[in-house]
Amino acid sequence: MEEVFRKLDDGYHIILLSPQKVKDRWESLFHYIRQSLPPGTEDSEILKGNLLLGVEKGTTHVWIGVEVKEGIQHLCGILVTVISIEPLSETKVMVIYSLTSVSSILPSLWLKGFEVLKQFAKSNGINSIIAYTTNEQLAMLAKKLGAVIHYTVEVK
Repeated sequence: MEEVFRKLDDGYHIILLSPQKVKDRWESLFHYIRQSLPPGTEDSEILKGNLLLGVEKGTTHVWIGVEVKEGIQHLCGILVTVISIEPLSETKVMVIYSLTSVSSILPSLWLKGFEVLKQFAKSNGINSIIAYTTNEQLAMLAKKLGAVIHYTVEVK
């Protein structure tokens, strides 16, 4: 898979990293990914290995948001998506597994980034995107895109 660049706005891009780029930068990427694991997920070496294995298999994708200033890319955020099969209906779904903001991102850019994800999902035969967040601002942005908000009870 080749890297995919999508321009979001002047100077801002979202990039779907190739599996090789993810492997080459895995330690630094995982540093940010572990900061926003889904509720109830335990950070472990097993998780780290499973995420990288998913990237190699093509079921896990790592996206980065960058701002380009004077030809230099500055990291704004990291997003991990996972494509899986919902077992009862056997339909493909995309889960936004992890979303880490490294710098301040305007709500309009979040919305444009979500549109890119929707296009990617549609082109891969996926008709729904699932996201877990404890961030109210992101939940409200998702609502603007037509999301239905559900709540999850953690069992500890």
